[in-house]
Amino acid sequence: DDVLDLVEQLADRYDASLEATARRVVAVHPRPTLLLALEPACKPTQPHAKPILRVQWKHAGDDWPFVPQHKSVPDNGVFGRALHGEAINETTSLGDLTNPTISRAFVSAALYPYYDDQGEHHMRVLALITRANSPQTHHAR
Repeated sequence: DDVLDLVEQLADRYDASLEATARRVVAVHPRPTLLLALEPACKPTQPHAKPILRVQWKHAGDDWPFVPQHKSVPDNGVFGRALHGEAINETTSLGDLTNPTISRAFVSAALYPYYDDQGEHHMRVLALITRANSPQTHHAR
């Protein structure tokens, strides 16, 4: 399932922004869902460091674990791969992104660059994340 592709189609159909549509998906999804925006950035306490991919903001229901703003993520993980242009639709661990840790989540993430109102170009990754279903056990008959 390419969840972000569906969000794009809905945004186009209803002439809405991608972000507003994704926020609405979070609100109506039957399972706890998290929307993250990540961009290469410096930690506020280290403004001269090399920018790395960090959480800029999040939107989630009450049932989602805490995700700190400015939390960095590995460049070789799903969000880093999305930053480099790969469309992500897979079940994975979120590592130490959440507290408590989510060991299995379905992540749909892609690169959505944009220009802000100052004309500055931002390389943004948007990710919709739901907890993955537990593996089903098949019983012998």
